[in-house]
Amino acid sequence: MSNKVRSSITFSPELLEKIDSEADRLGMNRSAFVAMSVNSYFREKKLMGSLPKMLELAKEVGKINESLSSKEGGQKINEDVINQLKIKMDDIKK
Repeated sequence: MSNKVRSSITFSPELLEKIDSEADRLGMNRSAFVAMSVNSYFREKKLMGSLPKMLELAKEVGKINESLSSKEGGQKINEDVINQLKIKMDDIKK
């Protein structure tokens, strides 16, 4: 059994021509191309939503790097930094 649902969508003739042309170029049918395009949109939207968190994390990494450069940071400090970054990256993935 398939977990797909049939749907009817209306496009302008010009847009439908572009969809069909690109689908043919990629060796896909129209339905597969539209589904791929919509999935791509949602992946991109999710990625863009996490961009502010990633920029914040990059700033924190810069601050930590400066702090470590100005001190003699031993192995323990490096492990703590890595663990903090892993936690923040996990937050971004959510």
